[in-house]
Amino acid sequence: MIRYNNANEGSAQAAISCDAFTSQPISYAIAYVAYQTWERPYEPEVGFERATIFPSLDKPFLGEEVTPNGR
Repeated sequence: MIRYNNANEGSAQAAISCDAFTSQPISYAIAYVAYQTWERPYEPEVGFERATIFPSLDKPFLGEEVTPNGR
């Protein structure tokens, strides 16, 4: 069951009741967006190659392949 929080009029905050575990409403998720200051972006060609135009978001991929050795 979805209940809408009317504490902030005009907001679209929703909580879902999880009666199997608790009688209190629970939130779907909590988002966090870090503050980012403006910086000079990469040129379009570099941004396309690196998948971001912002140098501070250009992080190396340190993971592994999903299927090692192409299997």
